[in-house]
Amino acid sequence: MIYKKTIKLLIFLFVLIMLSHCTGAYKEGIPSYREAKSDNLPDDIGQIEEILRNNPDSSIRAKAHLQLALLHSSYKNPNPNYQLALKELENYMSVEPAGGMNEDIQNFLAILREMDKMLEENKKMKQRMGQLTKENKDLKDAVLQLKNLDISMEEKRKKAK
Repeated sequence: MIYKKTIKLLIFLFVLIMLSHCTGAYKEGIPSYREAKSDNLPDDIGQIEEILRNNPDSSIRAKAHLQLALLHSSYKNPNPNYQLALKELENYMSVEPAGGMNEDIQNFLAILREMDKMLEENKKMKQRMGQLTKENKDLKDAVLQLKNLDISMEEKRKKAK
């Protein structure tokens, strides 16, 4: 009888300990992207980055990477950084490979990768546009010089007659 009560007590304690470990992420206070507000986003991001630096628990770190990815790409973020969001999502998937099998995560990853490609193409186009603008200015200067030279030559011809 005492043996059964001891086993039940041990099982209860074991379950209680396991449940307390499961709530570790909530004890850490990882801000959720759903609860984030635009004016508090930098603080939330800083808090999550602090958790990443100081928490050795890989499941909490994985959740933190995912939350950072969501915060960096959130519509609530006045300065979204899709490249950082992509980096954090890839970090999440390296820490939590099973989470990376989730279809929503795969869709999010595909969108962020496409955004990254588009941002790189946009950057290259802006550089090319800058080059073309400079070349256009140089051509305008050359045309102006030719025009001035033509006027000068015409004046010399008139004097020569």
